[in-house]
Amino acid sequence: MRAFPVRAIASCFALSAFAVALTSGLASERAFADVVFTAVLAMGACQLIGLLGAAAARVAVREGLLAYERANPIPNSDIELADMLPGMGQSESLAAQESSENMAIDR
Repeated sequence: MRAFPVRAIASCFALSAFAVALTSGLASERAFADVVFTAVLAMGACQLIGLLGAAAARVAVREGLLAYERANPIPNSDIELADMLPGMGQSESLAAQESSENMAIDR
């Protein structure tokens, strides 16, 4: 299973917060230094929030996948395909194989 991208999710969340804070601050015509300072604070706060949220999502996804794997196990590879198909048990598939061999011998 591939690793869950916790830091990537948190970084995207933080950069989004920075962009929103910068855009809204500049649109309100505040001083540039104040806007950048507020945007950096928003980025730092949202980085922490993103880390916590992504870590919680990682645990939820992992538990969901484990529950799914327990509920739907992979069948044993030793079982033949005919045994998995409905209506074709092992005795029927052997009988079909024997009849095809008998037909080949008769020819």
